[in-house]
Amino acid sequence: MSASTVNRELNILSHVFTVAAQEWHIHLPWGNPVRLLSRPRVNDKRDRRLVGDEEKRLLAAAETYGDAGEIGLIII
Repeated sequence: MSASTVNRELNILSHVFTVAAQEWHIHLPWGNPVRLLSRPRVNDKRDRRLVGDEEKRLLAAAETYGDAGEIGLIII
């Protein structure tokens, strides 16, 4: 399971404890136990390169939908 999945699951669980305390007045001695946990770090870094004819198609789309000169320089 990835770190982002674990964090999403912990967010749901934390919300359950928060709703229980605020709406139903069910309080635990130390409050929301999920807040005491250390969360895994999420590494969303991506490293992808264009393959095949993707560069040609990307530049063609930039020319069609925008100022190809400026956008083309940013893309390349």
